[in-house]
Amino acid sequence: MYLKLKLSQRIVIVVILCVAPSLFLAVFNAYSSYDSLLNQLNQNAERFAEQLTQQHVTKIEEGKEILSAISLFPEVKNPLYSGCQAVVRRHVQLFSVFSNIGIPLRNGDLYCNATPISGSVNVADRPYIKKAIQTKSVSVSNLLLDRTQGEYSINMAHPILNNHGEVTALVVGVMPLTWWEKSLQSINENHLDITFFITDSNGRVITNYGVNAPNLGSFFNLQLQNNERISVTNEDDHFAGNLPNSSDINFDGYIVSRKSVGLDGSNQDNALTYWIALPKEASYNKAISKLLKDSLLVLIVLVITLLLLWLSANFLFLSPLRRFAVQLFPDMVDSNKKPRLSIMALDESIKDVVNRQKITSKTLSDTEHKLLNAYKKQELLLNSSPIGFIELDTNERVLTWSDRCESLFHVSEEEARNMSLADLQNVCSDKQYNDLSELIAAIKENQNASSIITNSTYFLEKKPNKLYFQWNLSKLEGESSGFSTVLTVEDVTQQQIQNQVLSERASNDWLTKLPNRYSIIESIEKLIASFNTARFALVLFDLNGFKYINDNFGHDVGDELLVNLANRMQRLLLKNEIIARLGGDEFLLLIKTDSSDDILLERANRLYKAFFLPIEVKDRKFRFSASAGIAVYPNDGEEANLLIKRADIAMYQAKEKKRSFCELYNEDMEVDGLARYELETELRHAVEMNAFTVYYQTIVDSQTNVITSAEALIRWPHGDKGFVPPGEFIPVAEEVGLINEIGLFVIKKVIEDLHGLREKLGSSLQVSVNLSPLQLKDAELTNYLTELVAKSPSISQYLVLEITESVFVDDRSVARIDFLRSLGFLISLDDFGTGFSSLSHISRMPIDILKIDQSFVSKMFETERDQKLLKNIVAIAKDLDLKTIAEGVETEAQQALLEQIGCISLQGYLFARPVPLEQLPNVTQSEK
Repeated sequence: MYLKLKLSQRIVIVVILCVAPSLFLAVFNAYSSYDSLLNQLNQNAERFAEQLTQQHVTKIEEGKEILSAISLFPEVKNPLYSGCQAVVRRHVQLFSVFSNIGIPLRNGDLYCNATPISGSVNVADRPYIKKAIQTKSVSVSNLLLDRTQGEYSINMAHPILNNHGEVTALVVGVMPLTWWEKSLQSINENHLDITFFITDSNGRVITNYGVNAPNLGSFFNLQLQNNERISVTNEDDHFAGNLPNSSDINFDGYIVSRKSVGLDGSNQDNALTYWIALPKEASYNKAISKLLKDSLLVLIVLVITLLLLWLSANFLFLSPLRRFAVQLFPDMVDSNKKPRLSIMALDESIKDVVNRQKITSKTLSDTEHKLLNAYKKQELLLNSSPIGFIELDTNERVLTWSDRCESLFHVSEEEARNMSLADLQNVCSDKQYNDLSELIAAIKENQNASSIITNSTYFLEKKPNKLYFQWNLSKLEGESSGFSTVLTVEDVTQQQIQNQVLSERASNDWLTKLPNRYSIIESIEKLIASFNTARFALVLFDLNGFKYINDNFGHDVGDELLVNLANRMQRLLLKNEIIARLGGDEFLLLIKTDSSDDILLERANRLYKAFFLPIEVKDRKFRFSASAGIAVYPNDGEEANLLIKRADIAMYQAKEKKRSFCELYNEDMEVDGLARYELETELRHAVEMNAFTVYYQTIVDSQTNVITSAEALIRWPHGDKGFVPPGEFIPVAEEVGLINEIGLFVIKKVIEDLHGLREKLGSSLQVSVNLSPLQLKDAELTNYLTELVAKSPSISQYLVLEITESVFVDDRSVARIDFLRSLGFLISLDDFGTGFSSLSHISRMPIDILKIDQSFVSKMFETERDQKLLKNIVAIAKDLDLKTIAEGVETEAQQALLEQIGCISLQGYLFARPVPLEQLPNVTQSEK
């Protein structure tokens, strides 16, 4: 139908079609602009309302916090104090949120006010006062109108509680609502034509802003129609009476937003409503102006475009077409005139050409078109796909080589054509070596295959980089050419590297790169599942004191030490041995061997000695040891986790025995382990229940038989086992971290018993308390004793702190001992002679008393050498002004010899056994 129209009609249609979309777009843009402006107005209105209500909530919360703070002032809590008025007046001056603050008593009488009052005031009948007293929490009044100022405000009451939780008075603040207009002015920074007002719960306008805002006191409701009646309720009578008329302002031309919030900041029914109204007229005018401008611009552009098109078409197309048409159709023009064809005649000639072209096109074969399109599609796919395509003939020589293959293998299509894969493998060996042996083998086997992964090495700046390619192989049969092979290849280097990294992370320890727990367990399970496995051993190493290295030298030093240790372990292992890190400071050695237990133990001990030689980290040599336990398959278990568990049990046996070699598992160890677990569980319960008691063993002056001091000894009365010896539960308490609590229990018990001890044994009595080395590594003990001395300075005269020689290997512990001595505590070195110290070390120790271990006393008659050694200890201590006490004195002969060599302070069963406070002799009473 379009072709039947005249050319002039077609031109008109074209013009209309050109103009119509532009005009439509202009109208659409104007409408979109108007809609966008309205949305912006709506967002601004909602934002203003949200900001104002948020400020309202903030003011209420600020008021509550101020009243709560005032309620805690002693001048306010106690009405007898004279500083009450000064406190509330200062807070009114500091915080503008309140115009006045008063303090009424519970009966309502106002006894303190920030502003002067002329007469007596009682507020007991105010509902919010009653509510604050009833709920014992902050209460907010309804909206109130100040008759003198003509301003609205709310009152807030905060109860003042005494020590019994009873309300004795209240803090009442008057919060004026004059800040809204200032807040709105600060919010309206762009000086928009904004209308703002606030209504109370009855719709009454209590404040306004803008020329179109309803009058103050009038009633406003968007849903109010036909002057419906308004009901008014309020807790103050002065709102009833002369009610203003309802507002008749029409906000149809405005964007109106409102936000309600309770007077106390919550969403209650008795709420204020914030109204924001923004006019739509300006947005409408902007949209109309934009429509007119866009329409005019469209018409101008269209006229200029048509003119340029006409001139260009006449010069570039119409004139040549006229000459072409004259040559084709000479009968259309007069031979005596200059050949000028009209546009109409030219149109007819073009139609004729088109018709002839159609006839010519129909003569083309449909098959030729299909082949041409197929070829174009194939070429496009081959050269644009990220996957490379290779076609091989029956002799496995390259027929097709896509552009992607050129970039993957650095071989052009000209070089690759007619080349076999074997030749292709080496053609670019100077840049990239391609190992295609697996692919060539699959082609020779004449099979279809997918996901064949080959690797290549690409030399970039003489540095080899690994590449991975994934191949898919298909066999195609042609009608005349026989079978051909089609290969697709894709670069999967990133996926392969990522898979390798994930696999390594899953099976190796992140720090040492050794196999991790899951990897070694998998290896153990494979050994167990193999029929060829008759026997293997697991050796579990646990480093001793590694936490001390981390705490004192830093985790970076600890990590480097573990890495160096792991590298050493790997270097020392045989092919049948695997070392793994289980976690923390635990390593597991797997030894695949059929050897006997003796040979296994010999090999494990040899590795133990080689593993734990000193290691140098950051110019410091670290000497450390480990505890090691061995479990053997299948004697000690036939499951991986069970074998690791039993190696762990054997390791703990070695740790308890402080052995520096490996310990083989046996069944008795598991029984011991269970008993230790039960002891630990019962010990934790005893600590929670304070199920301990303290006994006291007196220390006497053997020449006068006068009790000079006593030692506090902890006892654990067990319900089923009787008294558990301290030698059993103290090491467990140190190992599981309970020793601090137990040690503090003993000190607190001694402080509690000190008065009774002095009444029975004398006012100058000193009590010794044993301290664990672990207590001195923690600041909790020194903090407690510091606070104790601060409260009672004389307490340090009566407490002697007993320590052992092992304390002096830790610098921090020595520093804490010096600090405790500076507080006045005496330091006693207990069990002297059982540790590492020699007589020469005593002079450098910050101690006051030297206690000779009972092992010296018990064997003092065995040899003359023992007696001389004991005599020298007492003599050196005397020269250093140290008091000596001999422990474990059980016979009169021991007493006599000790007195002879100058040690007169004695402790032992010869004089007294440890007993509770109640059973101590009343020495002071007998003296009287």
